[in-house]
Amino acid sequence: MVIKFSTRFSLSCNKTLANYKFRKLTQGKEESFDQFVIRVKRESTNCKFACNNATCDIQDIMIRDQIIFGTVSDDIRRNALHEEWGMADLVAKGRSLEAATAGASKIKPDIKVESEQVYRTKPRKYSRKFSRPSKEVGSTHKCNTCNSSRCKGEKVCPGRKVSCYKCNLKGHYQGSKACKSNGKTNRTERKDSDDETATSTESYSSSESEDNSKTSKSRRVKKYLVRRVGGARKAYKLKSKKNKYEVNIAINGQHTQAYADTGADICVMSKSKASKLKLPLSKTKMKILPYGSKSKTCKGVYIGTIMYGDHVTNAAIYVVKDNVETLLSGKVCEELQIIKFLDDQRVNHLQVDEEEEETIHQKSLREKFPELFKRIGLLKNHQVKFHVDPTVKPIVQSQRPIPFHLRSKFNKAIDKLVTQDMVEEHSRPSP
Repeated sequence: MVIKFSTRFSLSCNKTLANYKFRKLTQGKEESFDQFVIRVKRESTNCKFACNNATCDIQDIMIRDQIIFGTVSDDIRRNALHEEWGMADLVAKGRSLEAATAGASKIKPDIKVESEQVYRTKPRKYSRKFSRPSKEVGSTHKCNTCNSSRCKGEKVCPGRKVSCYKCNLKGHYQGSKACKSNGKTNRTERKDSDDETATSTESYSSSESEDNSKTSKSRRVKKYLVRRVGGARKAYKLKSKKNKYEVNIAINGQHTQAYADTGADICVMSKSKASKLKLPLSKTKMKILPYGSKSKTCKGVYIGTIMYGDHVTNAAIYVVKDNVETLLSGKVCEELQIIKFLDDQRVNHLQVDEEEEETIHQKSLREKFPELFKRIGLLKNHQVKFHVDPTVKPIVQSQRPIPFHLRSKFNKAIDKLVTQDMVEEHSRPSP
């Protein structure tokens, strides 16, 4: 009867998957040796280790090996391999070793052994080749670049990444020893690869232009923001914001960005940008005069095609040595249809046409649906129900007074709604 019930209600399992799960068994940290042995024996029943020989002990061998492989005690594993324990010896002696190890750890004397340790000093601290700047008593050493007494050196100095506000050169702060009033500095200026896109220096136009552009010092955009963090000045890069007047164009088949300047009479580009686009330049004696500064000599001129979308035009772009923005003149912008000009007569004509169309359309609607234009209708024979949650506690809203210059318009709007029977005066408290 027991055999029949066991056969009937036994769970079906995959032998390959059961063997894989059996070989992955390991003893947990909080699991005792006896619990691990029981778990291994229980999982071995699904593997069905057996053969046709009546004296076969393959099941005990597999269970013994898995216990040796998965136990966390190195003492049990070492003794079992050295003395070649059987299944019975492994369970009995393993339990005894586990208990002995736990008891020995409890009675272990708490003895602190003071070992003499040698600690290495800072490298090159006492070397003769290492020379530290001498500091006199009462004096503080300041960095020549950032003018800070806490600066750790030139490689990590924040002054190497900023531009001076006085001499407009990179590599030092304003007021430091490296700054020179005549525009020279004892630190070499470092050039970044993105100077052309992130830094704008001057906006050029011809002598006949009335563009109110500023000089190079006032138009210069700071690439780094200096903040004081924990007593030390640190530099953070500013994220460049795209200008709404910046357009994507193609010059000689090369895509680039330029600024649409309606006040400029000529197109201007920097020499570094022209070399990057590989533009063929011709010699010119043209001199341009920026507003409020001295005239600039052009290094060359490019005469070719400029493309914006589907529109193409031929124009001359004058190249200067300074690092300036790429500017498109007003004439070129109009030819590329970046900008459009409308005269006063055309604007007035468009307004009149729109008014006439609106009045004609309104008249046709009034004639077709006269009952809809008498007054605002009312919903009849139906009571509207507002769905309100009664469990929510009401909150008094604070009054927000109408601005004085809008009170007359507000009163007219309220009177119109009252006349149309859309709202009515309510003086009692509202739920």
